[in-house]
Amino acid sequence: MRVLFLDFDGVLNSERYMEKIQLELEKRHTQERGFQKRDYRDMIDPDAVARVSTILERTDAKVCVSSTWRKLFTIPELQTMLREKGFRGQLIGRTPDFWRTPELQANHGRRCRGHEIQYWLDRHKRYEIDRFAILDDDNDMAHLASRLVQTDALYGLQDEHVERAVSMLT
Repeated sequence: MRVLFLDFDGVLNSERYMEKIQLELEKRHTQERGFQKRDYRDMIDPDAVARVSTILERTDAKVCVSSTWRKLFTIPELQTMLREKGFRGQLIGRTPDFWRTPELQANHGRRCRGHEIQYWLDRHKRYEIDRFAILDDDNDMAHLASRLVQTDALYGLQDEHVERAVSMLT
């Protein structure tokens, strides 16, 4: 199996995309008196979702969510939100949160996202993962840095990132 570890902020959305939709979000927030949970789906750029879907289709990879959004939503909720934006893949899980899980923190300390990904990989050997890649705008991947396709939060996921991820996964 091939796995794509997916961040949302800075990958599936960007500063440019958020600027583009800002007025619409502000209008809704004013009408509804605050930010609603469903507004998160508005923060997902359908163009970036299409790029992720392209990666998955070209590599037959599955997605594990490594984004902080994994703390706010269940996998079925995230799957639904992504599908509404055109996602054509499958979410198979999410990485643990070392920062908010006392037993993991006690055994592993406050480590970076790369350590959370490694922990997930170690616990899911039954999938027989032969290749993986990480899409993220941050670089806190520790020993997994060579598996990172780093995006720029200003622009999010672009075509050149798709090609690099496909290369890593095939």
